[in-house]
Amino acid sequence: MVEGWRRRDIDGIPSAELSEMMEMHALPDNWTSLEYSRFLEERRKKMAHVIKQGFLRL
Repeated sequence: MVEGWRRRDIDGIPSAELSEMMEMHALPDNWTSLEYSRFLEERRKKMAHVIKQGFLRL
């Protein structure tokens, strides 16, 4: 999921919680290894999904 990125910061976070955090922050699974332009492209899609889900909850 998160490869090498501040590993010390996430070691204590349960996998399910980390997945939920990444989803809520619209981070692609492989975001640490993506080129910036590709990261933005993938994140825009995920952000649209997060916003839509929030709107549907209103």
